[in-house]
Amino acid sequence: MSMQSPYYEAPHMWTGAHQSGAALTAIPYPGTDLHHPLRTVLWERVDLPGAEWCAVESSPDGWRVAGTVLAAVTGVPVAVRYSIVLSNEWVTREVDIAQTIGTAREDRLRLTVDAAGRWRIVREAGSDAVNHADERSDLTGLIDIDLGFSPATNTLPIRRLMPEVGEAVGVTAVWVRFPELTVEPLPQRYLRLGEHRYRYESAGGAFVAALEVDDLGLVTTYEGAWRRTATADALAG
Repeated sequence: MSMQSPYYEAPHMWTGAHQSGAALTAIPYPGTDLHHPLRTVLWERVDLPGAEWCAVESSPDGWRVAGTVLAAVTGVPVAVRYSIVLSNEWVTREVDIAQTIGTAREDRLRLTVDAAGRWRIVREAGSDAVNHADERSDLTGLIDIDLGFSPATNTLPIRRLMPEVGEAVGVTAVWVRFPELTVEPLPQRYLRLGEHRYRYESAGGAFVAALEVDDLGLVTTYEGAWRRTATADALAG
């Protein structure tokens, strides 16, 4: 999660996109019905109204992270569901998002990455009966998704790269802004300060926050934004 803009910024940005305008099949609803969650957590916002339930599941094919976020944007209630499919190495493969703001119709967004690292984005706006597909050449080769409404995606580069204490790693994530659901690349840097502590920076240091994580790399505290209030692990056996 990048906190460059907490919850709301005005301008919509959609750069480098080629919009086909062709009708597509319906975007799947992001299911949160994981079969065998390894861990579930509950986060609450410390700066704004909001909370998130998140689950992590492991399978022979890779990882899945799914969650439900409840928030308020300028006093209007917002609900977001998301699901992220990852490889065993924590490389993003598919992302599905469904968002409802107030009484408006639901917006859906699907991002997929092929074996060559090419990102394809399909969006279904609540006011638009036709889906639109965008092939984003500016995202080619990027590996990590960053959802602007959730601390869950900070786990992805942490788990994928596993830096040593004292080591800093840089990535450029595919950032989904909230609540606009626009998509853009965002440079990020993680400096591991201790076994469970990181310094997170984005946009060349324009935003900086201290993170604390658990043994799975899931955030326990996100400075100025989130704190974990509950956790449950799968029973052994």
